[in-house]
Amino acid sequence: MKKIFIFFLSIFVYFSAIAQREKDNYREVSSRFVTFFNSNNNDSIVVMFSPEMNAALPLEKFSQVTIGLKAQLGDIKQIRFVRIQNATALYETTFEKANLAMLITLNSSNQIAGLLFKAYSEAKVIERNTTKMQVPFKGEWSVTWGGDTKELNYHVESVAQKNAFDILIRDSSGSTHKGNGQKNEDYYAFGKELYAPCDGEVVLVVDGVKDNVPGTLNPVYVPGNSVIIKTNLGEYAFFAHFKQHSIVVKQGQKVKAGELLGLCGNSGNSSEPHLHFHLQNVEDMNIAVGAKCYFDKIKVNGELKIDYSPIKGDKIEEQNSYIVPNGIVQTSPEFPRGESGWVNYLEKTLNKDLPYKNGAPVGKYEVEVSFIISKDGSVLDVKAINDPGFGLANEAIRVLEQSPKWKPATQNGRNIIYRNNITISFEVK
Repeated sequence: MKKIFIFFLSIFVYFSAIAQREKDNYREVSSRFVTFFNSNNNDSIVVMFSPEMNAALPLEKFSQVTIGLKAQLGDIKQIRFVRIQNATALYETTFEKANLAMLITLNSSNQIAGLLFKAYSEAKVIERNTTKMQVPFKGEWSVTWGGDTKELNYHVESVAQKNAFDILIRDSSGSTHKGNGQKNEDYYAFGKELYAPCDGEVVLVVDGVKDNVPGTLNPVYVPGNSVIIKTNLGEYAFFAHFKQHSIVVKQGQKVKAGELLGLCGNSGNSSEPHLHFHLQNVEDMNIAVGAKCYFDKIKVNGELKIDYSPIKGDKIEEQNSYIVPNGIVQTSPEFPRGESGWVNYLEKTLNKDLPYKNGAPVGKYEVEVSFIISKDGSVLDVKAINDPGFGLANEAIRVLEQSPKWKPATQNGRNIIYRNNITISFEVK
């Protein structure tokens, strides 16, 4: 079948209320659309468009679309309402030669603000995961939204996100940040590593959305930087709100459980750094139905739980954080020309006189630096674990960021993404 022209102009707000009964305004607009489409009355269809839709798809362009669509598929014989999610209604649309999904978005004035034709399929609704899932982070995080009721989880009002989790990190006082919380870097979750919860294929990556200033939202692309993984059993794991440019996987890439995806951020419809995670039955969130996620082995408030789905207020942690299976050989990354190459690089690059120039007393100073070595050996996400002051942490970060490519770590004969730690020493005599 030849490629069908697809047109679409709409902003979907995923967190709005949903309904599963066709509303009168959608019934009227969809019926009029079919009548006008079959009678080649494009002028009357365009009159139903919102101003933004008219600007993007004026009559001349729209007419070209309908001519091509009718030439391939013929007239519309009937439409069947499937469901409404947010402001978008889904109809199974039977043309003379094929079935398509038609999605119509209406604005508050009942004008067509979005129109999309795409392949239609009745995906099987799944109640819960059959794939074994592990928690997609290290250390203890807190569930701020999760569960089956509105009191526990505001996501229940969204078909696709009805079992979603919002997860962040709190300190012993319950705060999610240090200082005044005006910067993303103040938040404990910001920049933390997020991992694949299972084996699968990356089917979607969005990585160019800026992180918000805490307290503000970006409604233009609600999920922000995001990753969707299709499991080997056909479930779809949806991650949202990654840090901009931190995602290290690509669309089409096969991943293993525990493989690094990227870093927690504050992009999209997010007021502070956190992880949004949920399962759904198809890739497209606009037509997906959510599924409940149970983690295989998980610590909940300090106690081991088996096959458990967290709820609001739970403090959760992976029971066995990403242990390399027996029989899989892993080799650590290596600087070019090994240890001697690293020493030579430090001799040439490190500003050894910096602590003396900045007034540090006599003594030894060490900075432990954590960084990611990607599959091609590039150095990413460099950060200091400690800071003895005198500008030494920034100097250690600079040296690593300017580092040449390393020899990557390998696992089971293939290059892998690896988080490495190294200590850089300074001395004032």
